[in-house]
Amino acid sequence: MILDATYPTPGYRKEAADTARDMGIPFFILHSSAPRAELEQRLARRQSQGSDISDATAAILDEQMRHFQPPAQAEGRLLACDATTDIPALLKELTG
Repeated sequence: MILDATYPTPGYRKEAADTARDMGIPFFILHSSAPRAELEQRLARRQSQGSDISDATAAILDEQMRHFQPPAQAEGRLLACDATTDIPALLKELTG
């Protein structure tokens, strides 16, 4: 089960954790973060390339950032990473 930024609060994430528990599957949170400027740049690049399969826009990013509450250890196993790290380094960080 993979959740995205549409699970911005502990309440939403608890529902997902409960569902995973009920299904007997492991649950953990991978919280990746990046500076706002980086997120805006990625949105603009995806939209300019015409390869954007997401409905994400700067307005949606604003809304998500206003309501987002970072996950806490109390919510379950939590892995945090820097989303600006290159993929090989990120994988090493997550599996190391």
